[in-house]
Amino acid sequence: MSTLTNLDISENYRHVKIHMMRKAFTGPFVNWVVQQSPYEVPVITAALAAFNDYISEVMGGELVKEFSYGELSEIISEEAFEKIPAVLELNVARITSGVDYSHRHHVPSPDFDFIDLDALARNVFYSIVRTHINWDT
Repeated sequence: MSTLTNLDISENYRHVKIHMMRKAFTGPFVNWVVQQSPYEVPVITAALAAFNDYISEVMGGELVKEFSYGELSEIISEEAFEKIPAVLELNVARITSGVDYSHRHHVPSPDFDFIDLDALARNVFYSIVRTHINWDT
């Protein structure tokens, strides 16, 4: 596991150029959606398909494309995720009304929870950059 923190990356690696294939985007996206999901086995097919379509547009038909740190931070951002309806749906609880109280003997229903898109974007972005840095060192 890398010891590079997000702060280390943002302070010392803004100059990097990163060569990406589509699956280098979708792999970290799936990883973090699953990790951040309130469900043990989340249903992510629609979000993954929509994100894949978005990345296909970003790639512009190229198999491998070079991106700067800044370009990646715009492509993988909360603002970008909010423009993809199926990804935006990850940020909405299935049950949006009522209260599900939590106490010592009751586990709250995951239906009251959602995925924070800002955290998702940050995790995906830094995973991509960290992987690139670790490959180059």
